[in-house]
Amino acid sequence: MKKKGLSLIIAVFMTISLFPMLTSSADLFTANPTASAVLVNDEEVSFDAYNINDNNYFKLRDLAYVLNGTECQFEVVWDGELNAINLISGEPYTEVGGEMTSKGTARKTATETTSKIYLDGDEISLTAYNIEGNNYFKLRDIGKAFDFRVGWDGDKNTITIDTSKGYYPEADKLESAVFIHTTDENKSFVITGVRIIFDGRHEEIIPEDFTEILLSRNGKVIDCKLIYEWYQQVTTGDGIKTYFNFKFEKEIDLFGIYQLSGSYKGEAFITAEFDIPEPPKPDGEDVTFSVLTYDSKNGVNLALTGVWIQFNGTYDYINPDDFTDIKLTKDKSVVNVKLIYSGGFNSLYNNGTEFYFRFEKTITEPGIYSFSGKYRGVSFENRIYAIIESYPLSDNPANPDDIRDVIFHGTVNNNNEYIKLTNFMFFFYEIQQAFSISDLTDLKLTLNGNEIEFSLQDNVPRQVEYDKWVNYDSPYTLFYVHFVDELIEPGIYQMTGKYRGKPFASVKQKVVAP
Repeated sequence: MKKKGLSLIIAVFMTISLFPMLTSSADLFTANPTASAVLVNDEEVSFDAYNINDNNYFKLRDLAYVLNGTECQFEVVWDGELNAINLISGEPYTEVGGEMTSKGTARKTATETTSKIYLDGDEISLTAYNIEGNNYFKLRDIGKAFDFRVGWDGDKNTITIDTSKGYYPEADKLESAVFIHTTDENKSFVITGVRIIFDGRHEEIIPEDFTEILLSRNGKVIDCKLIYEWYQQVTTGDGIKTYFNFKFEKEIDLFGIYQLSGSYKGEAFITAEFDIPEPPKPDGEDVTFSVLTYDSKNGVNLALTGVWIQFNGTYDYINPDDFTDIKLTKDKSVVNVKLIYSGGFNSLYNNGTEFYFRFEKTITEPGIYSFSGKYRGVSFENRIYAIIESYPLSDNPANPDDIRDVIFHGTVNNNNEYIKLTNFMFFFYEIQQAFSISDLTDLKLTLNGNEIEFSLQDNVPRQVEYDKWVNYDSPYTLFYVHFVDELIEPGIYQMTGKYRGKPFASVKQKVVAP
């Protein structure tokens, strides 16, 4: 019986030597099973893990077992003589039995592990707990030690481990978010970005961890794109703060009340409201008329591209929302169209301002187009109808019976007096197709009644218009016949001749000295 008892004592001693119990402090900690799912390289793995003091602790040998064969594998070796755990990076893990065999489902008591911990021969300080004879380490500490990414998806309550990406530290508590703004040359506010402020010192952040970013103007969500720029650590009266600056892909200068919200690793944040005041803008009575714009080729209008709207006075700003009852018609039938504001400029020659809008889609269907609307309750309409034609035109010559006028054109001075003549224009009723210099005969140019020599360019630009302000009930066509040499000598000029056999005489035009 004594020998049998001695054998039992020896067996127990050998068991203790092979599976040592780590010495621990007397403090007891509550360990709750981790309820979060865990993804390792996008595959779900069921770990025996616990949450202690709001941090997740994983069984050390379970982590080594799961990461074995990846670029972040490591070996775990116990040194009983030194009461030390040796971690060896890059080495395959050697199983000892019991790995990944259970998952905690009940609350347990943990004691802090006091064993020394070595990483590749160097002692390191890591917080570890002993639960029922097994060592549990903070997941982020192991991620930092072996350089793998640890992430948190608050929306999905999921912990992620990614061995293809390097470790980055977890940010301290997000404190606030504020808009970054400047003022332009007109002292108006311009929002350029947003600053995310964290408590404490931090040196790296992953922009993709910011999700559900929403920017609103006057309570309505608008498009925005944030681009990460840089970080800065600042000492304040409340301690060290870290600023992470993001810029908007496009700066914001349109008046309104702005607010930005989002989530960082499941933690929501929102900026204070920022008000960009509305700058001075035209009154309703300042609107005068609109003019449709188009793309042309060889005198043929091929597509409507937009419209500009004329105002009396000089302005730098207009609110697109002040335009209502916008209507575009083709041959008096309404055409659906969407306007996009594209800017404005001052027309100094008439102390007015033209604000430009483009159509969301160009309009190419042939026809006669008109545009109208209201600005701050005051109606306006286009001065000149736009005529879209098919290309190319026919070779049919303009009808000489449709000639209304022949008028000189050129350069005027500040008093609207001509100082030189560059062309004379044939004004035809209706839409005409072609005009050739060879159809002009018996041409005679006089200056103060005396015939003078001249020569003409072969190319004749064409323009089709429908200007109801000149009291025409139908479209008309203009052909511009250009002189080779400009007419600059002061005096009274007149051109006479025949077009396809029909006589014409231009309106007399006076030229003054520059």
